[in-house]
Amino acid sequence: MLNNMKAKSPRPLRVHRAEQGLTQVELSRKSGVHAVSISRFESGHTALTVRNIQRLAAALGVEVSEIVLSPNDSTLGTPSQISGAA
Repeated sequence: MLNNMKAKSPRPLRVHRAEQGLTQVELSRKSGVHAVSISRFESGHTALTVRNIQRLAAALGVEVSEIVLSPNDSTLGTPSQISGAA
């Protein structure tokens, strides 16, 4: 279930952010997600919570699934991309 997952694949977020010409700081201001969290996620150092995924998706004007899914994938990804919430 999506409520029990954290996104761990940074590529979709980075792609959407870059397509819109946003810096991490600008996305942070639009979403309310701390810029350090965005940076750490995009560099592969941490996972995002569902709440932050929802905030980022809303700020980018995309569906949550577009942040969670790997490119060209129709599933929520592999266990290495998704982890259970703590």
